[in-house]
Amino acid sequence: SLRNEIIIPHRPLTYQNPFDGFSYFGVFFGAVSINAIHSLVVDTLFRLKLDHQHREILSGLIPKFELHCTVAHSSRELTEKCFLNLAENLGKLIEVQVYGITWDRYALTLEVSLPIQTTQIHPHVTFALYPSVKPVYSNDLLAKRKRLGIREREYVC
Repeated sequence: SLRNEIIIPHRPLTYQNPFDGFSYFGVFFGAVSINAIHSLVVDTLFRLKLDHQHREILSGLIPKFELHCTVAHSSRELTEKCFLNLAENLGKLIEVQVYGITWDRYALTLEVSLPIQTTQIHPHVTFALYPSVKPVYSNDLLAKRKRLGIREREYVC
């Protein structure tokens, strides 16, 4: 589990005009948590004793420099309950639980649970991406894993 500061845009907190003009809201990880996440990924993949094919697939992914978990993509997505929960937790440290690692040839994603309200169907941290793949792809990857009934910590074909 990781402790992180939730950073969201600072504006007058009224639900009628919640953070207009921002593209997303998220939990952003500091240096200590980023190091812990990198160690978690490396240790987990090492313990899995991946075969040559899986190691080659992962070698094409580029780890992201900045790590975060999106809470809402835009102010239009925010429900009143989610907005009030964000406002209440502005600037506070929260605990993020990592419970799964999922990857394919395009992304490696950490599945997380948050103690705050989110609009995301699959809360996650995009850890690494294939060049030219957008971070939003992680949502598709997790939906595909669940649809196929594949456990966390397994490769999704």
